[in-house]
Parts: sequence; structure tokens; C-alpha cells
Amino acid sequence: MNEIQDRKAMKIANDIIELDTKRNQMWEQLISILGQQTDQVFREIQNGLYQQPLTKYEKKLTISKGLTIKEILLLVDIAEQFESTVYFQMRERNVNGKNILGLSSLMATIQGETEVLLKIEGMDAEYAMTKIVAVMNQLQSC
Repeated sequence: MNEIQDRKAMKIANDIIELDTKRNQMWEQLISILGQQTDQVFREIQNGLYQQPLTKYEKKLTISKGLTIKEILLLVDIAEQFESTVYFQMRERNVNGKNILGLSSLMATIQGETEVLLKIEGMDAEYAMTKIVAVMNQLQSC
């Protein structure tokens, strides 16, 4: 091997050693948290059987004006950053907050002050709710 290949190989070998050390430290942390259940929980996670409970959040928003398509695209882009489901409900109509067409058709029906229920469910629902509400408030204040 030439010198460049030797350096690359050494870098990769060092990275593997660092990862292995980090893995051992993380395994010890997991054992300290879960104790005797560590192996069982780890196997369940590997097999996709273990899931964190989903959290649900709902918040009523008062919307005084519909959103432009640019604002709807921004809102959809933000909603898509989260694994949680995001729905906007107005009267009996429920639309996916990650769907441009559904959200734009819902916003088109807004006239005057309208109450919309934002419903988010998932493991990252709390953060999603905080971020989406902040954006909605900012868009309504413009």
C-alpha cells in the first residue's frame, strides 16, 4: 500500500476503535438504567417490538386570516420535519398538516376569526406543537 492508503486505513481503524469504545460506554449506561432488563429491552428494540408511548397534544388556534400558498408551504415543510401526525380540524373537517392541497383548501375557507384545532400525535409531538404554534402565531401577526 502507498502512504495515502496507509493514512486512510489508519484513520478508519482509529474511527472503529473510537466507535467501539463509545459503544461500550453506552452499553454500560444502558445497563445502569435498565439493569437486568437490558438484554430483553435491547432485543425488543432490535426487533421493532419496543415503542415509546405516543403523546397527543391539541390546541385551539384562532386564525384571523387565511394563509397564502407560500405560508402554507412553510407550514407543511415544518410539519414534515416531525414523525408525529399533524392535523388541522375546522368544524367537522380534518386535514393532514403535511398535505399542501388539504391544508390550502382548509385555509381558503377561513373568513374572519375562525377557530381551528391543531392535533398532533407522536413521539415528538410536544416539540412539533411548540414549533407549529410559534409559526402560526408569527404568520397571523404579519
